[in-house]
Amino acid sequence: MIEFIRRTLSDPALFWPALEAIATIIGATFIWWQLRRIKQESAAHRVESVKYVTTDHLGTEKFEELHASLKNARGSDQQDLGAGIQDAAFELLAIVDVVRVLIDQGYVDKKLLLELMGETLHEVSDYMTNFVAMERFRDAAKIPKIYPETWRLLKEAKKTRAKKLRRVSARFK
Repeated sequence: MIEFIRRTLSDPALFWPALEAIATIIGATFIWWQLRRIKQESAAHRVESVKYVTTDHLGTEKFEELHASLKNARGSDQQDLGAGIQDAAFELLAIVDVVRVLIDQGYVDKKLLLELMGETLHEVSDYMTNFVAMERFRDAAKIPKIYPETWRLLKEAKKTRAKKLRRVSARFK
C-alpha cells in the first residue's frame, strides 16, 4: 500500500489522474449536498408563501366578513341583493385576484394552495356562480369578464375539491 502511494505521488502519469478522481468525488459530493439544501429551501419557500397568502389575504378578518356576508346573501330569498352585496362580491374577488396574481407570478404554489384552501375557494366559487347565473345583483353577469383568470382559479378550486372528495370517498369503499 505504501509502495502504491509512493509511486502515485512520484509518477506524474498516476498523480494527476488520481488527483482528478479525488476532486471529482469531492465536487460531486458537494453538488449533491447543495441540491439537497436547495430542495429543502424550496419546500420551505412553498410553505411560507402559502402561509403568507392564508394569513394576509384569505385568512384576514375582512375576507372572513365578506365571505360570511356573501354566504348569507346566497341563502336569501331576495332576487336582487342590492349594491352592498355587489360591493362585497367585488371586494372579495379583488382579494382572490391578488392571490391569483401571486400564483401566476410564481410566488405561490397553486397545487399546495388549492389543497389547503380549496374548500374556502370552492365556497367562493359556489356562491359567485350562483350570483352570476341568477343575476342577483346589477353587475353579477360581468364578474367572469372583469376577473377572467380569477374566475378560472375559482373553477379550478371547485375541480380540486371534487377530486379530493373522490379520493376520500374511495378510501372508505
